[in-house]
Amino acid sequence: MRTGIVLFIFLILSSFAIGQDHFLVELEEFTPPEKELIASIKGFPAEMFLANDIDGEEHFLGNYKGTTVILWFWSTEDQLSSDWLSSMNLLHLQYLDDLKVFGFAHQNKEEILPVTQDNAILFSNIPNGTLFGDAVYGGDLGLGRMFFIDEFGIVKEVLPRSFFEQNSLEQATPIIEKIIEKLAY
Repeated sequence: MRTGIVLFIFLILSSFAIGQDHFLVELEEFTPPEKELIASIKGFPAEMFLANDIDGEEHFLGNYKGTTVILWFWSTEDQLSSDWLSSMNLLHLQYLDDLKVFGFAHQNKEEILPVTQDNAILFSNIPNGTLFGDAVYGGDLGLGRMFFIDEFGIVKEVLPRSFFEQNSLEQATPIIEKIIEKLAY
């Protein structure tokens, strides 16, 4: 009899719980810590892309195996990242035979074309890079972030926006050059 009462109470409580709608728990927005996000990318194969640059040239990352590649995510509307435009061009020219630079701009072709022309930019710039960059290449790492990919297609180094916030152009450039030289030679 006692077992029957306990079973009856359990059934009533269960039916009450089943009849209730579920409730939604709202969690605060969470940004993964930088080090952990970088660790989840660094040392792994780079995510492939097939995209047209602002000149209409099609690029497939897989075609650049055997070459060191930099993926750089920037915006004309972000002063910190756009300040690097000329420096990225100089790096491209300095290591022309050993390095391929891809700029992934957040704006569309019509918005970045005048900026790249005014600054005589020679490296490939891919418009509308936000979706790809944010989804695949650590959007939480901020604009200006750089990914260094070795000749085998492995992400070897990641520099988040905070690196560029903490280091001036003059401080950051030799560090970037050392990374390129380590990968390219």
